[in-house]
Parts: sequence; structure tokens; C-alpha cells
Amino acid sequence: MASPFDDPKENELADLDDKTRDVAKTLIDRRRLFHQARRRIENADESGFLFVLTPERLPILETARAVATLEEAHVPVAGTLVNRVIPPEADGVFLNARREQEATYLARIDVELGHLPRPRLPWLPTDVQGIEILEQLAERLEAEGF
Repeated sequence: MASPFDDPKENELADLDDKTRDVAKTLIDRRRLFHQARRRIENADESGFLFVLTPERLPILETARAVATLEEAHVPVAGTLVNRVIPPEADGVFLNARREQEATYLARIDVELGHLPRPRLPWLPTDVQGIEILEQLAERLEAEGF
């Protein structure tokens, strides 16, 4: 006898007792749901992952590894969003030193994740809280094609 899990469209449950049939039906229904979810996740027209990272060593490593894993599984990655980039107008010795270090990380992001869109958002003087600032960031991202 074929297993009731061999083909979700053809499952012979008639020979099973009631309890086993109920368990098999539940598992088959879950399998169908997982297949539907996977098809949606793999469809770039319906979904895609957007990674947010900062221009620092560890976030770059973690993001590149996650992107590679998803791409190997044929899961679409919409892009990366590079957040908290020191704005060019920020001044001072400390910020200049940070900007130089950040430049090496931004270049690394361009190399490791260059096949993905990667708009950059500046490091803001305040926390991102409230609709007004979120709308400003959304407008900026939209202007960059996101």
C-alpha cells in the first residue's frame, strides 16, 4: 500500500482506522499549506526579503550570509537597506575618523551585496519616531526607486 503522504492529491485513507486517518488528513492538510506558503515565498511578484544593516563589520557578515542562504533556496531578496550612514555634513575629528572607517564598510557592502538594490539612509540626529519622520524616510526611499 502506498503511503498517504506520497502524493497529496491521491491519498488512499480508506484502509486506515479512524484515528490514523484523522492524523494523516491533518498532516496532508498541513503539507498542502506549507507547499502553498513556499510557492508564495519563492514568487518574487508576491514577496521578497529586505535586509536592513548598518555599515559595520558584523552586520555585513550576517546579512551576506543570510542573503546567500535565501538565494540558494531560491527565495527572492528584494534588496538591502543601509541604515545610519554618517551624513557628509557631519563634522569633527571623531566623525571624520568614523566616516573613513565607514567608507571601507560601504565599499564592502557594494562588493558583497552589489547584485541587490542598496539605498542608504543617513544617521539621523534623533531616533526615528512618529509618522512625520517615517513619511520622510519613505519619500526618500521612493525617490531612490524603492
